[in-house]
Amino acid sequence: MDKKYCLGCNKNIDICLFSLNNKEIDGYQNRCKNCKKIQYYISLSKKDKWYLKFIKEFNLDFINNKNEFLIKIKQFSKWKWENIKQTDDYKLLNKQRREKNKEQVKQNNKKRYKEDILYQNSIKNNVKEWEEKNKKKKNQRRKNRYNNDLDFKLKLNLRNYFNISLKTIPKKSSILDLIGCSVEDLKLHLENQFLN
Repeated sequence: MDKKYCLGCNKNIDICLFSLNNKEIDGYQNRCKNCKKIQYYISLSKKDKWYLKFIKEFNLDFINNKNEFLIKIKQFSKWKWENIKQTDDYKLLNKQRREKNKEQVKQNNKKRYKEDILYQNSIKNNVKEWEEKNKKKKNQRRKNRYNNDLDFKLKLNLRNYFNISLKTIPKKSSILDLIGCSVEDLKLHLENQFLN
């Protein structure tokens, strides 16, 4: 197996541990993959105070403990991301982004809902949980709509009367299909009956 000198490790190691690079004479990077990862995280620490703090606390020689360092920094990156997602600034930025791109977000969610069964089930479960937790709120909304929206009141009453009258017959279609007209037309028809 061919070997190559790593500028980070300062020793010859297997060439399979190097990434490809067309600009170099031999076609490989000067540093092995682990050294490149460490170099990347060190460059992040110059921009990001979280990584700077982590690297200062690690206090180990990177060359001798590369694998341990990379394992710990991956765990740290996951922890950092979870903490950032919990901050109010991140939530506010996310909310602003969603409001700015409402239509796009709506289309993406619809597409995902149709294609992803797990997402579909999670949405249904969330709705069920919300309804169980907020029964009073839901009932109050329905009561307000029933008192203020005549179309909704008429539709609900018709549905209840039909269900009572057809208890033994299984329901195969909606109430509007059984009536044969829209709610507005039915309302006009009933109003005309009272005028005569």
